[in-house]
Amino acid sequence: MKPEPEVEPAPEVKPEPKPEPACVETFSVDSDRSVLDEQRAHAGAKRWDDFAERYRAEYVDPDSYHPVEVVASHRIGGTPLLWFTPDYADAVVNAAVLTELKVVDAPRLSVDQRVEIGALTELGLAARGAMPRAASLGLFAEGFVAKTCSTPGTAAFWLRALGKNSGARRHDALHPGLLGKIGGRELARFMIEAGVIQTYWHIGASLCLRGESETAGTYRAEFSGEHEYFTNEKNRGGFGFVFELGADGKVALVGAA
Repeated sequence: MKPEPEVEPAPEVKPEPKPEPACVETFSVDSDRSVLDEQRAHAGAKRWDDFAERYRAEYVDPDSYHPVEVVASHRIGGTPLLWFTPDYADAVVNAAVLTELKVVDAPRLSVDQRVEIGALTELGLAARGAMPRAASLGLFAEGFVAKTCSTPGTAAFWLRALGKNSGARRHDALHPGLLGKIGGRELARFMIEAGVIQTYWHIGASLCLRGESETAGTYRAEFSGEHEYFTNEKNRGGFGFVFELGADGKVALVGAA
């Protein structure tokens, strides 16, 4: 009786690795074009030793404060969000649109670690469209400019932004395009470029926006990145985080893989 022929086992079929998801947007940040670098170029004896730990909120007088040029394109109501004080000693956010912002070191976040950064204030919520129109009109009807602007230069700025039609009430001059719109992605990008979300330690970082969503007024954006830093040699380190902008205007960062 002949032995049964040996049957070769079927070769193991390994699943193809899933392709990395494409980036919705990519961009980079660089230490040579940063708030820290710009501050050091102007501040003389008041030069910072390192990155800021927070940006306090102040009612800005555009006649004496200086827009931070590296992020001056990010605006609400025609005004930049981040300014240097008259002596360049500090960078501050416009309190009419943002609260004080806490700087977060994104590469050091552990997975699921959550850090509250700050929030949009009344005018910031109005620009986002999160404030009901009746409420936003009411702010102006109740003397919003006088209530929120602490210096003549700032009050003059907002009055110019609201229009010069003396035949109409100030809040009637408010129209959908007046304040401009700031979406979650632009606010996230402002905070990254301003170093509120610190994405590198020494040289710079490249970032990928992997996905974004908005549910019940809460915006979420998932980022991955890689930054360059030095120990005894040049290194590269990867990191991830989720940016959250709540319906109430609160901003938080959550560590991700």
